Amino acid sequence: MKEKLYLIDGSSFLYRFFYAIKNLSNNGFPTNVIFGFSRLLLSLKDASYILICFDSKEKTFRKENFAEYKKQRPPMPDELSVQIEPTKEIIEAFGINYLEIAGFEADDIIATLAVKFKNDFDIIIVTQDKDLFQLVDDNIFIYDPVKNITYDYKKTIEKFEIEPSQISDFLALAGDSSDGIPGISGIGPKTAIKLLKDYKNINGIVQNKDKLPQKIQSNIDEEKLKLYKSLTNLDKNINIDNISINYIKKTVSDTKTLKNLFEKYNFKSLIGKLEPQQNQTLKNNHTSLFEINIPKVETDDASLLELAAYLIQPKSAGNIDKCALFIDKSLYEKIINMQESEKISYLKPIFLDLIKKLDLEFLLFEVELPLRKILKKMEKEGICLDIEKLKYYKTLINALIEEKRSLIESIIGPCN
Repeated sequence: MKEKLYLIDGSSFLYRFFYAIKNLSNNGFPTNVIFGFSRLLLSLKDASYILICFDSKEKTFRKENFAEYKKQRPPMPDELSVQIEPTKEIIEAFGINYLEIAGFEADDIIATLAVKFKNDFDIIIVTQDKDLFQLVDDNIFIYDPVKNITYDYKKTIEKFEIEPSQISDFLALAGDSSDGIPGISGIGPKTAIKLLKDYKNINGIVQNKDKLPQKIQSNIDEEKLKLYKSLTNLDKNINIDNISINYIKKTVSDTKTLKNLFEKYNFKSLIGKLEPQQNQTLKNNHTSLFEINIPKVETDDASLLELAAYLIQPKSAGNIDKCALFIDKSLYEKIINMQESEKISYLKPIFLDLIKKLDLEFLLFEVELPLRKILKKMEKEGICLDIEKLKYYKTLINALIEEKRSLIESIIGPCN
């Protein structure tokens, strides 16, 4: 059995952690990205070979070829940019190297490294980015640390309904709004999948253009398709001759430095995770990135749909009937007279499909459901209060009130 080599899509996770982990700071300094990377690297601390790849700041070949590429994206928020160097300090303390190559995106660096080392290692690409799924084969896998799922060739086909090698063609046809690639007018995801199943790739579609429905025929532009394919296809031939396996081999973590950094950023919950845990069972050799230690509480479908309904349409207040009406009046009319159990069974796949399309899976499964378990435990067991601290705060607040009152009265005279 080959050893595993982990390639982490660092730039993608900078944004993922920034927007997914809210309201985390220490003395006014934002720390959500630093915390996210710390959790991620702790979940992979037993890996022997690991490298984190970041986008280059320089203009890439995609931007040179297509001015609209990622043009719609706003500049990096200051609250994120100030966390990049502290994040790299954490990475180095874990004994891990990172790599940026001028003029290239992290995806292309990962693609080139994966191809270079896949005959000697099982390549595990750590990402949630759909672009990288085009690399999956018998030696290259995708690991989603948020969902704790590893995608092999079969699972990738189940996810996209096409083969990994067709994903760049799919994105060229259907477009990729996150990258500013418009795709071909009149071709959505379902049509793109059907065309690729029928004609294999863009070349096959162009060659059989006369067989396509008239409304699609007129929109097929070979030059545009070639351009879009050049944007969606990953570059596997970057010059990385100077990157040896020794650069990717993880060195011993500097536990003392990590502990100091965790204390500096007030990551108290992570300090204990630096030491090896006894009798720890790892699912698929990974720990879940957002795992929290809470009692197991079964989530019934009714509760799941209430949370899903709220996320799909907050005005529904978790009422699945109101949410169904928001989605489609005919759907509401179809389910309104159903028995509750029948209604839930019918709506579940519809709601979950919408959750996926709206990119709310993380919020539902990694935030709302775990929070529900915590709240349920609190309802059952209550919460512990430190009475002495409350008394202390009462005294402190009363003293502050009197201080302010005295200050005001010194200016305007006695107050009733």
